[in-house]
Amino acid sequence: MNHATRYVLIALLYFSSSALVLAQRMDYADSWVVLSNGSASLVGSAVTDEPYTSYGHEYYVTATLTSEEDGRTAVSWANGGSCGYSNIQCTRADVSLPILTNDELLTGNFFLESIHEGTCPYYAMNLSQAYFGIPLLVGASVTVLKKALSTNFYTKIPNCSVACPVDQYIAGSNLGQFIQGLVPWVYFYGYQCAPGVGIYPGSSLSTCRELVGVVNLPFP
Repeated sequence: MNHATRYVLIALLYFSSSALVLAQRMDYADSWVVLSNGSASLVGSAVTDEPYTSYGHEYYVTATLTSEEDGRTAVSWANGGSCGYSNIQCTRADVSLPILTNDELLTGNFFLESIHEGTCPYYAMNLSQAYFGIPLLVGASVTVLKKALSTNFYTKIPNCSVACPVDQYIAGSNLGQFIQGLVPWVYFYGYQCAPGVGIYPGSSLSTCRELVGVVNLPFP
């Protein structure tokens, strides 16, 4: 998978044989958070991958990502050769939903589903089907940072314990005595932090905390 941070949720490895040929196939699903220009999206990806065989197996993958908070859904379907490299038997379907805009943080409970199907044209038969249903909790960590005297260098305040902290930040200009760094995360078998931070105004009353649900921005 070609992205900055890859988190494999679960993998199913099995073997199927036809005559004397042994084909190795892997089905799996991923999820991660992407940041871009002040916005963020939750991404889901479902893949079926098999080394090329002369039987020409054809695979089809459907991925569905749903926000259980507001009912938003994204669906993607793909067939062979969609993984972005030369193996025509590798199939990948990607889905995404916005979780951070200029006005709102849209987090909470999400659900990623994937269905992996295939056919063997050589024997005119359907191959085994795989299904994943993965609950995801999405939120964001808020770190409060304080400005060092006569600089634009900010460091995390003491006793600030969050899942995805921002230890320091160098601003291009004076942003005030306190700022807040927001890092979205997705939780499955541990916190997976987005590779970046959003900066918001802060004050001496700001606290380090976790945000889950719908939050209007900029927050206090």
